[in-house]
Amino acid sequence: MVYGWNLADLRKSIEALIQSTHYTGTLDISFDLTASKVYVRPTNRLSRTLSNKWIKFLLWILLIYPFIWLFKRFHSRGGGQWRVAGGAYATKAWVHLRDSVEFEDVTQYLARKQDSSNELPEYSAVASTSVRPGLPRAGTSLGRLRRTPQGISKLVGVREGEWFKAWEGTIRRAVIARQQYQEPMYQPDDVQRETAGAILDGFYD
Repeated sequence: MVYGWNLADLRKSIEALIQSTHYTGTLDISFDLTASKVYVRPTNRLSRTLSNKWIKFLLWILLIYPFIWLFKRFHSRGGGQWRVAGGAYATKAWVHLRDSVEFEDVTQYLARKQDSSNELPEYSAVASTSVRPGLPRAGTSLGRLRRTPQGISKLVGVREGEWFKAWEGTIRRAVIARQQYQEPMYQPDDVQRETAGAILDGFYD
């Protein structure tokens, strides 16, 4: 499960952006998840055989599969009992900084970290080449820190507004040009234009 974003507000923002281009067609904005399930099976011949949907279908037709299911469910060699496990991924989350002090202000925390080291604070978002394409680079901003009764918390992840700002131009240009893609886009098109001249001397000066 993926959580953390206000998808309703994000959908409204995308819809308003598309309507600002004077698009008059039907809008259907959705957020689809793929590869959201993981199946874990024992490494034995029976499990590998039952992974074939055609063999499994044939066993159902021959009324053999119900007996196999009972064997897999209750016998230790068949796999034994199983439980459903779940996982969740936060697109953004506030994480408590353990080196902060209770009721400490953000500016006080920054000053204390600067006094204790000549380097930038650990939480500072320094531009990194490991940032995934299509996601905005996080900049040093007090907006990513906030005060709590337990101390200072840091925002981890990408906010809806940051994602929208990175993709706004791409969405607008795609709507105006009536572009259609069979494959999903993994990065904004302005990122592609930027990297096109990256090999030239002086491009980043």
